Amino acid sequence: MTFAVGQCWATQAGTGPGRWLVTIGAIAVFEGGQRIICCSVEPETGGAADAIAFLPLSEDAFAASVGTRLGDREPIAGFARQLAEWQSDPRGGRYFTVAFDGSLDRMIARQMAAIVEQS
Repeated sequence: MTFAVGQCWATQAGTGPGRWLVTIGAIAVFEGGQRIICCSVEPETGGAADAIAFLPLSEDAFAASVGTRLGDREPIAGFARQLAEWQSDPRGGRYFTVAFDGSLDRMIARQMAAIVEQS
């Protein structure tokens, strides 16, 4: 798949009903050509409280997270500010290498498990 800024994709939540809308707001390219897809995520049914304004994913993790392309749109409010904070973080641009399945908490736990396995 070829990913580009502005694309909106849908994914099924891993454990609950409903799809999530995942919108690409930026693509960062790291050393060695590794692409990081910076996106916003929101439930298709609305619910701003459950939205994630900024989520950086490796290209492989993004591809594993999305299914159907829905067209083009803008990322949700707060994306640009959080992207700027991420880009200026002195610890470097950290990102997820595991797929998003509808829960940020589970995603963080799986990422931590992946880090432990690598050490």
